[in-house]
Amino acid sequence: MQAHLTPAVVTLMLAACGAADSPTVAVEVRDSAGITIVGNRGAGWDSAAAWEVAEEPLLVLGAEASTPAHAFTYVMAGARLSDGRIVVAEGTTQDVRYFAADGSHLLTSGGQGQGPGEFRSVGTLVRLPGDSLAVTDVSSGKVVIFGPDGAFAEAITMDRGALSVLDGAYLCYQGRWFPDRSRTACVREPGGPEQIRTASGMTHLGPGLVRTFERFVWVDAGLSRSDTLGIYGGIEQFGAEVGTESPYYIVHPLYAWTWVAAGAEPPRFYSAANPSYTIDMAGPGGERRLIRRQGAVRPVTPELREAAWEYLDAREGGRENQRWNRARSQVMDPDSIPAVQGLAVDTEGNLWVKRSHGLEEGPVVHDVFDPEGRFFGAVRLPHGLNVLEIGADYVLGMRLDAMDVPVIELYGLTR
Repeated sequence: MQAHLTPAVVTLMLAACGAADSPTVAVEVRDSAGITIVGNRGAGWDSAAAWEVAEEPLLVLGAEASTPAHAFTYVMAGARLSDGRIVVAEGTTQDVRYFAADGSHLLTSGGQGQGPGEFRSVGTLVRLPGDSLAVTDVSSGKVVIFGPDGAFAEAITMDRGALSVLDGAYLCYQGRWFPDRSRTACVREPGGPEQIRTASGMTHLGPGLVRTFERFVWVDAGLSRSDTLGIYGGIEQFGAEVGTESPYYIVHPLYAWTWVAAGAEPPRFYSAANPSYTIDMAGPGGERRLIRRQGAVRPVTPELREAAWEYLDAREGGRENQRWNRARSQVMDPDSIPAVQGLAVDTEGNLWVKRSHGLEEGPVVHDVFDPEGRFFGAVRLPHGLNVLEIGADYVLGMRLDAMDVPVIELYGLTR
């Protein structure tokens, strides 16, 4: 059946921050078989209308580790509560640390273990109404609820057997949990690169550039129903032949990677599979939306290519590693940068699309779209800052200092 297309081109006058002379952004909205496609053209707001992030942080945690709680090694998530408290989920000690608005440590919840309020592998953090928190355990799929005071309130365990009955769904790292206790999970799709079985019984994807995909599904709180989202994600990697039974698989820092984000109100799931500038959104009631921006593909600069190989050499043990040295000459060098380098949904429901690659110098550029997928403009964050949460008037992020130690920073945001 031919899809019914109803194109409609709308030119918007963005008036962010009350600016009357904001530039126009052409937005083409059309429907294709029930999926709303939003195409954006234009540079977005001018300097008078642009949102700005302050150059200097309002608060820094971890620069001077005055207490053990201020010493971070592997930050997984963070949030700012309504009263200004900062909460950080630390992956090494598997705990959740609460800090006052002035940066002083208040308390630490959770910890390493398998008890009701403990974690094997702390993951994402979701703010609930009233400043309660839901923290996921990536390994077990358990969700731990902490009350507004940081005290353990409830542990929600996942019946993996019951989950697997639903279309073969399983908990995946890129799945997300929502305040209504529904969640997204993954289903392995048939097809893709053919699995090769070795003499010892192991399987692999074969040599060369390969990519497998998983399908995201939405699972209700009671594990009674799963709804396919029609959204797929997967990682690109290269299998180098090094004389062993299976190829030596390499993930180049410029290969395509799937990024996801979630907004809680209403519950929406976003995914960017790369390398094109397309963000796939699924919401309640079967809502589907594709958000695109034209002219987003960038070639790889010589400087970025050199930085990528320096990163790979360091990660793989250097040129002295004979297996890596043999694989190095086979790995395909990408000719373009994946369009999307990260996703975040702010507390107002706007989508932030990270455009700067982590190996690039200079400010970290994010494109900002309203909840309907219409482009506002670009926001520049300080170099090296990775977003943890974006509020109405702040950006909470993490960066590595000169010693590669994580530091939490809070910046003011002017809309």
